[in-house]
Amino acid sequence: MAHDNTFRLMLIIIVAVFGPIAMSYRLRSQTEEKLDRWQEGVWILFGLRLSAVPCVVGGLVWMIDSRRMAWSAIPLPIGLRWAGVAIAGCTGLLVWWTFHNLGKNLTDTVVTGVPILAGAMNKELSE
Repeated sequence: MAHDNTFRLMLIIIVAVFGPIAMSYRLRSQTEEKLDRWQEGVWILFGLRLSAVPCVVGGLVWMIDSRRMAWSAIPLPIGLRWAGVAIAGCTGLLVWWTFHNLGKNLTDTVVTGVPILAGAMNKELSE
């Protein structure tokens, strides 16, 4: 595609701006608290992490040399591609806002202290 370099540059800029911000919040939130990640369940524990690998690798390969990812290219209108850039930029802003508001309450697990759904199900079953 003729405009690949423009969109590659835009994605590189977005990642270069918001990547370090996200990493700094992640590093600041680290504590000595041990989290039992097995509470997430096997599908989340492994599925979420394993599915991220091809996404990250594919994105990095595309940013480095888009010709290597030509096999996966989809011919999209330029307007739709610019909308994707805008969505990526807004996503970066929302990630920053989320990290800023969570502060040190940020963890890398989806386990919460209150199992809301399980508690609601137990209440229904006991009545």
